[in-house]
Amino acid sequence: TANLALCHSCGFRTRSLLELFSVGAGLSYAEGLTQIQAATGVKLVTDKLAKQLEEQDIHQVATKLFGAICSEFLRRVTMYGFDGAAVPQEDAAIYSPALLHSVQPVLDWLYKKRALNRTYGAYLPYGVMPTPAAFEELSVLLLDDQVARATQAYSEITTAFNKERRALILAKLKAMFSSVPAEYSLSVTFHTGYSATLAGRIRCRRVIISQGTDNAFWNMAGFAENDPIGYLNLMNGSAGSRREKAKSIRLIMVESEISALVMQQYIYESGIPDTVVVASAGSNNTTDMLHTAGFDSVDLLMDHPDPAIGKGEDQLRMKLQTALHIQPRVFDKWDDLSRGNITVKDPDDVVQMYGWDHLREYLFEHPDAFTPVAQWASERAIEEADRIHDSNILARQNAAAEYGR
Repeated sequence: TANLALCHSCGFRTRSLLELFSVGAGLSYAEGLTQIQAATGVKLVTDKLAKQLEEQDIHQVATKLFGAICSEFLRRVTMYGFDGAAVPQEDAAIYSPALLHSVQPVLDWLYKKRALNRTYGAYLPYGVMPTPAAFEELSVLLLDDQVARATQAYSEITTAFNKERRALILAKLKAMFSSVPAEYSLSVTFHTGYSATLAGRIRCRRVIISQGTDNAFWNMAGFAENDPIGYLNLMNGSAGSRREKAKSIRLIMVESEISALVMQQYIYESGIPDTVVVASAGSNNTTDMLHTAGFDSVDLLMDHPDPAIGKGEDQLRMKLQTALHIQPRVFDKWDDLSRGNITVKDPDDVVQMYGWDHLREYLFEHPDAFTPVAQWASERAIEEADRIHDSNILARQNAAAEYGR
C-alpha cells in the first residue's frame, strides 16, 4: 500500500488517515477520532479500539522519549566523565564524582574497546541507562522541550501534550523505568524501530568489565506482549530524514548492534549517501518488517557462516525464511573479507582488525559480493549435494528441498 503522506523534510510517512490528521493538527489520537466523528458523523472505531489506540500512542511517545533520555544521559556523562568538562553547579548533585567513576567502564567499553566515535553519537540510536535521579530530571526536561516545540509549531498547547496527557506520558515513563532490573543500571541502551517513525523496544546490554567480556541482554516490554524487538537504526532520525523514497535507500542488515553503529558512523564520516545499516537484534524480527517499513530490498551481511567461527549460517536461514515480500541479497565473500582469520566473526571485527576501508571496499566496490538469494540458494544446494554420496538419494533430495525453501 502506498503512503498516504510523506514529509520530505523529517521523513514522516503514514498510511493512516487518523495518524495524518492527528499529527498534522497536533492532536492526541483520542481527540483526532472525536473531531473526525464530529465533522463527518461517522464513528471510525469502537470505544474499546479508540482507547487502545490512545494507549498505544502514549506508549510510542514515551518509548521515543525514553531513548532520548538515555542518549542525553550518555552525552552528559561523556562530557563530564570522559572529556573532562567541568560539572555545572546545578548538575553537581546528580553527576557526582561517584557516578562518573561508576560509569567510566561503560564509556571505556563504548569509546575504546568498541571504538564508537563520540562525534556521531547524537545521530545514532544508543545511550546509557540513567540513574533514578538523572532519569527523573531528564524526563521532565525533555518532555517540556517537546511540549515547547509542539506549542511553537501549532501556536498553542495541543491536545497531544495537554496537562492530562503530559501526566500520562510521565507516568508511562516512570513505569517503564521501574521495570528495568537493578543489574541493568548504567547498561548500554539500544533504541530500535519498526519503521522510520515507529519506535520498537528498548534493548539493554550489560557491560561486564570484570570478566573481560560483554553479554547479558534485556529487552523492555513492548506495547503488546508479543511485540517484536525491532531493528536498531531503522528509526534513526538522520537516516529517516533521507527517506523521501525508501526504494532509493540501500539497506544493509547485520546481526549485532555494535556492528551496525560502527558501520553507520563510518558511512557518515565517508560521506556515503543513502545507505542505512540496521541490526536484526535477535531472531524475533521478521525480514518482511522492513518491507512494511517501505523497503523493497535488503543486503544481508550476517556473521561469518562457518559454525566454527560465527553464527552467520543460522542467522541467515532465519532471515531468509521470513523474507517473502522483500528481495534479499546474501553476502558471499566472507573468506576474502576475513582473510582467513578465525578470530574475525562479524563486521565489527573486520573494522577492528583491518580497518573501515577494507570493509568499505567489499560493500561498495565489489558488485559480486552480494548474491541474489535464488542464485545463492542454488549454489549452496549444489555444494551440499556434492558432499553427499550419490547412493543417498533421499539426503540429496532433502538438501535440495531445504535450500529451495
